[in-house]
Amino acid sequence: WWKSTPAGIQCGILTQQRVKKWKSENQDKYREQAREHFARVQREVIEHYGGSNPKCACCGENGYVFLTLDHKDGKGAEHRRQEGGSGTLYYWIKRQVKLSGVWPNNFQVLCFNCNFAKGNGTECPHKTGNLNVRRKLI
Repeated sequence: WWKSTPAGIQCGILTQQRVKKWKSENQDKYREQAREHFARVQREVIEHYGGSNPKCACCGENGYVFLTLDHKDGKGAEHRRQEGGSGTLYYWIKRQVKLSGVWPNNFQVLCFNCNFAKGNGTECPHKTGNLNVRRKLI
């Protein structure tokens, strides 16, 4: 309730101004902190869906730098249009957990290659055995 009072609003404005000034004076430090925070959120989300040793649900790739989240229902592009860019997916999931206490169940961990193949509308080359598949021409 205090934040809705004139004193609370003024305090919020002053805080925003201080934060904005600090960010502009410490851009490198701010960027590094933002990268570290995103990496923590990303790791937490991937480990939730992939376990403590996450791997691709399709091919079994376990190199962490190759792993990403996939919409099981294939509606990732639609979701990105509604919510924003791909990096915000991890923050979106964390917000859902914070608001509802429940992790959304329509995600899985895939490596970038399998995720790209799935998003391209082709069957994953690991499933077909044909690793020479080219992208479909429009």
